[in-house]
Amino acid sequence: MNLSMNMSERSWAAWMGVAAAAVLGTMAPSALGQVTINSASRTLGVSSQFGNASDSFTGPGPWDRTLTVVAGTTTLNSLVSATEINANFSFTVGNPPPGALPGAVLQYQVTMTISAPVALTLSRSGGGPVSENFSLSGPGIVIGSGTSPGTFLVTPGDYLLQYSVNGFAPGVGSTAFNVTLSPVPIAPTAFTYQGKLTAGTGGVPSAIDVSATVWSAQTGGTAVTGPMAANAVTVAADGTFTTVLDPGIDLPMSSTWLELAVRPSGSGAYTTLSPRQAIRATPKARTAAVAETAQTALGLDAQQRVILRGEQGASPASPGLWLNSGNVFRAFFGMQDNQRVGWFVPSTGWSVVLNSTTGFLGVGTDQPNYNLHTSGPTDTQVAISSTSSGGRTWSLQSSAGTYGTGNQLNGSLQIIDRTAGLLRMMVDANGNVGVGTATPQAKLQVAGGGVRADSYQFNAPVASSITIGDTAWRARTGGAVTYGLGQGGAQLPVGDTFGAMTELRLPVGATLTGVTVYVVDNESASNINAELQSWNPAALSGYVGLSIPVQSSGANAGVQALAANPGTPITINAGQVYLLRVAPTNGGWTGNMLIRGAVVNYTMTAPAR
Repeated sequence: MNLSMNMSERSWAAWMGVAAAAVLGTMAPSALGQVTINSASRTLGVSSQFGNASDSFTGPGPWDRTLTVVAGTTTLNSLVSATEINANFSFTVGNPPPGALPGAVLQYQVTMTISAPVALTLSRSGGGPVSENFSLSGPGIVIGSGTSPGTFLVTPGDYLLQYSVNGFAPGVGSTAFNVTLSPVPIAPTAFTYQGKLTAGTGGVPSAIDVSATVWSAQTGGTAVTGPMAANAVTVAADGTFTTVLDPGIDLPMSSTWLELAVRPSGSGAYTTLSPRQAIRATPKARTAAVAETAQTALGLDAQQRVILRGEQGASPASPGLWLNSGNVFRAFFGMQDNQRVGWFVPSTGWSVVLNSTTGFLGVGTDQPNYNLHTSGPTDTQVAISSTSSGGRTWSLQSSAGTYGTGNQLNGSLQIIDRTAGLLRMMVDANGNVGVGTATPQAKLQVAGGGVRADSYQFNAPVASSITIGDTAWRARTGGAVTYGLGQGGAQLPVGDTFGAMTELRLPVGATLTGVTVYVVDNESASNINAELQSWNPAALSGYVGLSIPVQSSGANAGVQALAANPGTPITINAGQVYLLRVAPTNGGWTGNMLIRGAVVNYTMTAPAR
């Protein structure tokens, strides 16, 4: 009979570091081999009207003390006791009879080194002291008085355990607080093997004996363990079979190879199958035996997805994954509480946190209030880089208030060109924006270049005006105009009947809101008209009046203001010419008439182009 084997499925129950738990009220096995007490400070005290008692002890070592006070013929036993045996701790404050009025004091502090993972179980019973405090602090874990009783996985490292009681109310009942450290159970070493036999001649037997040996190499090498025997293994009609092999030791997953030899069950020589098969780790549901009573566990769901179950709320036993290198716990990925999941680094705390309820992501903060929220005690920035040729690195920075009194960088927002090492833009704490400057003195200040924009709008129309002097007026007939007469004025040729005009040079888009012409009319026989007109040079049309002509009153030696305002505001359009016209009403111009000038009022909704 010739046999060959195709090993189509192999699974290996790999230890993945799960929390173990002891049933409350049951003493777990001692973790003394994994726990070393480095130093300790212990003080017990009881005081009452019947007498006082105290005891103290420092330094490592087991300790079991009970204080009593004798009141006449009555012995108040076990008022305060502390027991430390094999790295397990029990603290008890007894129930004194009413009227004894004792004062109980207990101070306990221990530093310890834990060399391998242990399960820490907290339990308490009875009433409560007036003041009770407990804490265990170390790498990646802080357990305090508010922690609910339960079991927690404590990883290797240096820890500080503290417990204190100050005062006790008589008649409340005794109280006990227990801290139990127990070994984490070792994962089973057995694994399931599935293979398939292909018969050369004679068919496949219905049952086989299997002999398996683990080697250090695919060929040659040395035997790591074995042979492991599995007899009378049932073989299906298609040649597949399944059996359990137990090497009895934890195998290194990176350099072990499995060699199988098979024979028909009960007789014949074994046939060694080739080649050897590599043994590699496959995650599989595996929890310690005591995990059934714990609040933390590791397993698979119905779709073969890994489940990490932990305590509700913020707790050192929240589900997650520790990353360890060089036997040092570097980072933890898991739940911070019922809503937040993230990365925890022992030196800095929770570095990256996602709130699963809001979807907010925090970097440097575990309380994100925005879709992306980064925070830090110094200058905090987000960088964006392009690695292509000519690409640059830019950062958006929220600056700290540490630049000195009066420095505008304090509390500012900056856009920094990290490739050039230059500040390109900033907004200071007062809202002033600087482009190319770190000291903007206005809401917007640009340094080192001009500003270009396709359009710009003011928040509200901006009022402005222009003043037209006497020298800007020209006679319509082209006659000579005399300027500077009197205290300033333009005089047309005597007898001129067409009057004078001047052009209004306003920005395109301006809104003309008012026109005032100033004249002197000391002529009793005639008056002066002022009128606003427009003219289109590209059209075969004449002047168009934009206002009702306003007339001066004659025989007045003073300056008169003629309001030649348009009926409605006029928008200045490109291609139109806007004019002011002044002319006599009766007869011609006389020597008693002068044009002093004009004031034109307008508004702008955007800067002039």
